[in-house]
Amino acid sequence: MPFYYTASTWAGAGQSAAVTTAVTSTLGVWNSWIDAATTSSTNCIWAAWTADEIEARRQELREFEEKRKASGDRASALLLHYLDERQRADLAAHRWFLVDGKSGVRYRIKRGDLVGNIEVLNPDGSVRHRLCGHDRQIGLPLDDQLLAQKFYLEHHEDEFLRIANRH
Repeated sequence: MPFYYTASTWAGAGQSAAVTTAVTSTLGVWNSWIDAATTSSTNCIWAAWTADEIEARRQELREFEEKRKASGDRASALLLHYLDERQRADLAAHRWFLVDGKSGVRYRIKRGDLVGNIEVLNPDGSVRHRLCGHDRQIGLPLDDQLLAQKFYLEHHEDEFLRIANRH
């Protein structure tokens, strides 16, 4: 998921007045930051980046974003491979899918955010409480996290419940 930033006020290198800008993506934030050679107001010495250095950093970011998107696409394909037909339909229609644990408890795994994204359901389908349990590795594709949660709940439910945070 890209980083979204709405507005910022800062002073660029060589500027006497603050500048306000609006940026809507990670790439935009990065480009604005490297274009402005932003600086702190206290005891900060900056050497301005050359045009070649700026372009090199932009290229690094483009390559990073391409790799991140490709890994996300692979993760989505893998998740869909391991979901049954009903789970795929629920994911497409509602952005969640149901998983039954070995104990017979039903869980709803929601796509979008990892914080409390697992809902523990009562027999009538109402939410009993939420769980938060995911890999702490930064940058791991969301759908890889969802697949890991699915496997844990189906095959190692007791261990998952032991380590998950309850909301």
